[in-house]
Parts: sequence; structure tokens; C-alpha cells
Amino acid sequence: ESMIVKTINLENQYFVEDNEKLIVTIGAFDALHIGHKKLFNELIKEKRKRGQHYKTGVITFSKHPDFSLQKREENNILETDDNKLKSFNDYNLDYVFLLEKEVLSLTYQDFHRQILDAINTEIVIVGKDFKYGHKALGNINTLKDDYTVKSYLIKNHTGDKVSSSEIRELLKCGNIEETNRLLGRNYFIESNNYKVNDNNCLLYYNENMIRLYPGLYKCKLIADNSFEIINVDFKQDYIIFEINDILKSKLV
Repeated sequence: ESMIVKTINLENQYFVEDNEKLIVTIGAFDALHIGHKKLFNELIKEKRKRGQHYKTGVITFSKHPDFSLQKREENNILETDDNKLKSFNDYNLDYVFLLEKEVLSLTYQDFHRQILDAINTEIVIVGKDFKYGHKALGNINTLKDDYTVKSYLIKNHTGDKVSSSEIRELLKCGNIEETNRLLGRNYFIESNNYKVNDNNCLLYYNENMIRLYPGLYKCKLIADNSFEIINVDFKQDYIIFEINDILKSKLV
């Protein structure tokens, strides 16, 4: 059974069934790294413990709030929104709530009333340094006033907190090994925007995707459900690699 995706803005709130109590996690989730996965796994554990009237929900954004607040450049995302939703599917969630940018102007008290209470939130699972509401004045202590809160601090092997901004910096430096460790999977780039010239293929980045440090990388190229290990030359706005006749037939 697939998750139910609902969009919440200030005019069009979504109300869950009266008898459903929600266990939620909240965040931008630029790409699901090992810290986020911990929160999602705790969400599932909590539901198993609580029984059938409890449902799981993820509250995230239809567009990363950093962009709405103009805190960083547009071409700086780790994962497309479609891929983010696909990765949520691995957890058999009941609901995904996509917040619109208007929500960013809510005080944390109004966020409780208009968002969390509207979807029958009872339990909130977040990182220990979680902030929310206008001017980020809400935190795990303000959440505890109205909900049961479980908070976690996820560290990497050097003892630092795992964050999406750290992963972005690692990619800009070309440190794929540490990126993969923090993501808990291999980093990948997906694009349908490419062209084939002679024995080369030029694959273009999705417009807003972060650019990997230019250079030669060994990659697994997946095309039409088959794959080959190849050397790929990453340029500023595209990547280029040699292809054989079999690959050419799948790409053309």
C-alpha cells in the first residue's frame, strides 16, 4: 500500500480521520542520510509499539525552505523532489504532508494549532537540534509543551553531527567515500537529459542539482536495467563518458 501524499497550506489544510493518531517526523530532508533514516526507523518502531489507531506521517516541504528564504543558491540540492518521495516509500509511511512556503511565516504556536493539531499529532520524532516556526523560535522544548517528543542526535564516525550541508560540502570537494558513508547508500545522479555523439555520451545535470567536484570518477552506469562500470569525466554542468555499441543502442 503506497503512502498518501497531501499538501498543506494555510487555506487548504488536510485533516486525517478522527480516530487516527499521528506519529510524525518533521524536516526538509534534502536527501535521506543516516540521521534521517534513524528518525524514520524510530517512526516505524513507535507505530508497531502503539497499535492500529496510530499512523505514521512525514511533514516536509514541497520546496526546500532554504530556497524560499533565499538562504542558498537554487542549484544546490542533493536529490530531486521525486526521488525524495520515492525514498520515503521504503518506509511504508501512511502520510506525507508537503508544506507550502506560506507555512514558514507561522509562529511555532500557530504551527502547532494549524498544522500539527489539524492532523491529530500525538508523537513527534525529530533531531535534538530541531528548530521550527517563524524565526526558528520553536524547538524540542516548545514541542514538549503539547506533544510526546522523542529526539535523537546522530553523529558520524568522527563524532560530528550528520547534516545535509556537510554532505553538500563533501560533494563539492569530490569526497564520494564519505558522502556514501553519511547517506548510507551510493550517491547517484539521475537525468533524462543527454545526447550521444559518436562514441561519447554527454549527460546533463538536472537544473538544481549540486555539482560534483570536476574530475574523473569510476561509476556504475545504469541504463535500461543493465549496468557497466565505467570511467566518467565530471565537468561543471555535464558529465561525459565513452559508450560501446550495446550502450549506444540503449541510449539512442
